[in-house]
Amino acid sequence: MEVDCEACNRKSVVALNAHVLLEGTDCLDPHFGMPLCLVDTGRHGAVWAYNAAHLQVMKAHVDATLRERGLNAGNASLLSRLPGWMKEAKNRDAVSRRLRKLERQLDGLVRSAARLV
Repeated sequence: MEVDCEACNRKSVVALNAHVLLEGTDCLDPHFGMPLCLVDTGRHGAVWAYNAAHLQVMKAHVDATLRERGLNAGNASLLSRLPGWMKEAKNRDAVSRRLRKLERQLDGLVRSAARLV
């Protein structure tokens, strides 16, 4: 892919590589390969979130007692791609606790960043 450098206005060809994050691997961003900050590992597997919005969507889904699918829901939504153990009613409390733990991690990261400013 050819890109323009904003600093020197030079064009360069840059190779882009993408890989799919496979289950059982470390929690890495699939596009950049960097470790994710909001991660909690447990018995069934890792629970992770990219940011506060991602975390809130998962919390709302896990905490919901009735999960309705729209007419064109398909299998391409973020929530349809959650692992089965995260969606099972018997794991609702455990997954909810782990998501709250991620919220506390996020709060700590935000407070740490605020002290740096």
